[in-house]
Amino acid sequence: MTTRISAAMTSGLLVAANDLSELTSRASNARSNLAIGGNFLTLADGRAMMLELADLKGAALNFSEGQADAFSSDTLGATSTNETYDAANDYYHSSTDMTLINSGLTASTAPSTGRISVQAEFVDSATVNTDLTAEISRDGGTTWTAVTLTAGAVNGGFTLYEGSADISGQPSGTSMKYRVKTLNTKEIRVSGVVLRW
Repeated sequence: MTTRISAAMTSGLLVAANDLSELTSRASNARSNLAIGGNFLTLADGRAMMLELADLKGAALNFSEGQADAFSSDTLGATSTNETYDAANDYYHSSTDMTLINSGLTASTAPSTGRISVQAEFVDSATVNTDLTAEISRDGGTTWTAVTLTAGAVNGGFTLYEGSADISGQPSGTSMKYRVKTLNTKEIRVSGVVLRW
């Protein structure tokens, strides 16, 4: 038996198909314009926004494979040294060498790559990777791998220094930590860290 489709129904299906095509095209364009890494929003912008959201929240912003901590409260682990927390401005600083180590995050599996963004302001003339360094550990801070940082987005005088490191050579583990150091007695303010894997 043959079923006939009326002209009105055919016309309606064509309109619906065209509308669906138009919606799909618009959604694709919107994704392209808003996609992280596209012309509108870079990855560095996204990480800076994560720190801003954490600051507004007043606590670290956790996500499936990392954390953004804007230091809205004294959140670092007990193994940090020489740090002074400025609660009014949400940053750590020191006139001597400072080491900031987070309390630790748990990955679901042992990561092979670690990524870090450090939001910092150089009060003294300083050099990234010499006077400000970052390292990542997947075994709870027993083993550290240095990260080469490069300057990224600027937010109110603070620059987001970013980098990644292959941590697959470390002993297998899921306890993720970062260690940020200021060296050579340079005054550097650190207002947030994003750790990802």
